[in-house]
Amino acid sequence: MVTDAMEQLRKVFQLVIDEAELILPPDSKGNILKELKELVAALDTLDFDDSFELNRLEDALEELESIISIAGSKEFESEADEVVVQLFMQHGVEDLEQILEKNLETTLKTVEQKVEKYMSTWSDSRLARNSDLVRQFNDFKNEKDVYEKLDKLSNSDFI
Repeated sequence: MVTDAMEQLRKVFQLVIDEAELILPPDSKGNILKELKELVAALDTLDFDDSFELNRLEDALEELESIISIAGSKEFESEADEVVVQLFMQHGVEDLEQILEKNLETTLKTVEQKVEKYMSTWSDSRLARNSDLVRQFNDFKNEKDVYEKLDKLSNSDFI
C-alpha cells in the first residue's frame, strides 16, 4: 500500500518535471522544479523493506513540505515556479500530500504494533532495565501528529 502510493506520487511528480522541462527554457530559474527533482530522487532510492529507510522517507516528506510551502506562498521567485505550480494543479497534486500522510500513518502504526508485540514478550526485569527505551516507545505510541510521530521514531533507540 505504501509503495503503491509512493509510486503514484513519483509518477505525478515525474510528469510535472517532464512537462516543465519541455515548457521552460534550460536556463530558467526556479526553486520548485529543483526541489521536485530532489524529491523524486529521494523516492527513487527508498527501500520499503528496510526499516532504516524511514529517515529517507522523512527527508522526502521534508522535500514535499518545502515544495508545498513555496507553491503556497503565491509570491513566486520566478516565472518557472509559477509554471511548475500550474502543472501541479493540472495534475491534481493537492491530493497527493494526503495520500502520503495516510500511508505514512499506516506504516507508523505497523511499526508500533510490531515493537509493541516484541516488547510484550519482555520480563518485568527486562522492562525495568530498559525503562528509557520503554518511555521512548510510549511517547511514540501516544503521539497523534504523524510528523511528530515520525520524528520520535527517527530519534528513538527502539528500531
